Amino acid sequence: MTPKRRMKAALPEHRAKAVGSNDIWAVDLVHGHLALRQKLRMLTVVDTRSFCPALHARFSYRGEKAVWTLEKVGCPIG
Repeated sequence: MTPKRRMKAALPEHRAKAVGSNDIWAVDLVHGHLALRQKLRMLTVVDTRSFCPALHARFSYRGEKAVWTLEKVGCPIG
């Protein structure tokens, strides 16, 4: 059976490129398991133009803690 060909997603034309620091931010929540089968979650916050102001690992990540982290590093929310 041959795999289906997938089309690459076209980026929206109105999408702006980062010109300087603090223009575009990326946030991701990743998770995995430790050797003792304990869940581990990591919130990564990246200013796509310059640096990574936050990389927090926790065993549990609630929404309130994620918002607190974003506010602490100065990420524009909204």
